[in-house]
Amino acid sequence: MEKNKRNIIALVIFNFGISAYWMVENFWINLYWTRNIDSRVMYVGLMVSLSAIVGVATQIIIGAISDSTKSKYGRRRPFILIGSITGGIAMCLFPITRLFSVLLIAITYAIIMDAVITFLGDTTTPTRMAFLAENTNIERRGRANAIIGISGGIGMASVIIVSGYVFDFAGPDFAFYFGGISLIFCGIIFFFIAKDPPLKPNVIRNTWIENIKETFTLESYRENKSFYILLLFLFINTMGVQIIAPYLFIYIESVLGLEGINLAIVLGGLGLMGFVISFPMTYLLDKLGRKGIMIIATIGGAIVSILFMFIPVNHELTVIFTFLFGGLIVGFIAAIISASETWMQDLAPEDRRGSLLAYKIAAMVIPMVPGALIGGFIADLGPKPVGYIYSPLIFLLSALISLCSLPILKYVQETLKQDKKI
Repeated sequence: MEKNKRNIIALVIFNFGISAYWMVENFWINLYWTRNIDSRVMYVGLMVSLSAIVGVATQIIIGAISDSTKSKYGRRRPFILIGSITGGIAMCLFPITRLFSVLLIAITYAIIMDAVITFLGDTTTPTRMAFLAENTNIERRGRANAIIGISGGIGMASVIIVSGYVFDFAGPDFAFYFGGISLIFCGIIFFFIAKDPPLKPNVIRNTWIENIKETFTLESYRENKSFYILLLFLFINTMGVQIIAPYLFIYIESVLGLEGINLAIVLGGLGLMGFVISFPMTYLLDKLGRKGIMIIATIGGAIVSILFMFIPVNHELTVIFTFLFGGLIVGFIAAIISASETWMQDLAPEDRRGSLLAYKIAAMVIPMVPGALIGGFIADLGPKPVGYIYSPLIFLLSALISLCSLPILKYVQETLKQDKKI
C-alpha cells in the first residue's frame, strides 16, 4: 500500500503536464525546426547537445539542494512549483524563433531558449523522482510508476493531437502553448495537493555542496555500487537510443513520406503503441523483477530498430510497418526508462535520493551530446538509398550500441528479490 495515496494522485496529475512539456521539447521542437526554420538536422543536434549539458548541471545541483532543503513547504514541492511556472512560460516564448528573418539570429535564439526550457523543466526532475520514492514501498513501486505513466502517455499523445496532425486549427505554434500551460496548471495543482513526507529523525542532512562532493567519493561508490553500475548501463544504452530519438519524427515524415491523415495516425499511434508496450512491462516490475524487464526491453528495442531501417518507402504497407515498428521502439525505450527509474529509486539512500537520482538523468542526458551529433552526421552524410533524404544506417548503429550495454546488468543487484528474501 502506498504511504500516501494523495501524493500519488498529485504525481499522476503532474505527470500529465511534465510529459506534455518534454514531448514538445524532445520531439516537436526538432520537427518544428526542420519545417519552419531550416531543413538541416545538424542544427537540431546542436540544440539537443547544449540542452543536454544544461540539463545535467541543473539536475545535479537541484537534486543536491533539495536533499538539504528545510523549507516549511518541504524538500521537493517548492522546486516542482517554481520549475513548472517558469518552464511553462519559457516554452510559450519559443515560437518567436520563426519570426527572425536572419537564420543566425533564429539559430541563436532557438538554442538559448531550448537550454532555458531544459534548465527550468529539469528543476522538477530529480525532485519528482525522489518524491515518488519517498511515497512508495519497494514491493509496489513499479506499479506506482506504471500508473503514473498512464497520465504521462496521455500527455504525450495530447501533444500530437494539438500539433496540427489531428486538428489543424491553431497553427504550428500551438503545441508550445499547450505544453507550457499544461505544465504550469499541473504544477500548481500538484503543489496544493501534495505534501512532502517528514524525514526520519536519524537521517543527517548535509549541505548541498557536501551532497555533491560525497557522490564522487570512493565510500559512496562502495555503499551504492549497484547504483553506479546501473548509471554506466544507462549511459551506453542511451547513447544508442539518442542516435535516432531526435530524428525519428523527421525521418518518418521526410524519408518515409507520410503526410496528412496517415502521418497523424502513425505519430498518434507511436504514443499509443508505446503505452501498450511500456505499461505492462512497468507493471510487471514488481512481479518479474527489474533486471529481467530491462533485458527484454533492450533486446526488443534493438531488434525493432534494425527492422525499422527496412521499411519500404511509398509502399501500401509503409503506414502499417511504421506504426508497428515505431510504436515498439518508443514502447521499449519507455520501458527501459521506467524500469531504470524504479530500480534506482530502490537503490538510492533516503538522505541523498535527490542527489543520486539526478545522476540517473545525467546518465541519460550526457549521451545525447555524442548520440545526437553522431546521428545527425550519419543521417546527413551517411549512405542513402536512392530517393532518401537521410541515411537509414542510424537505426542499425543505434541497435548495436544499445546491445553493448547488456553485459553490464550482470553486476547490478536485483533489489526486489533481495528485499523479499529479507
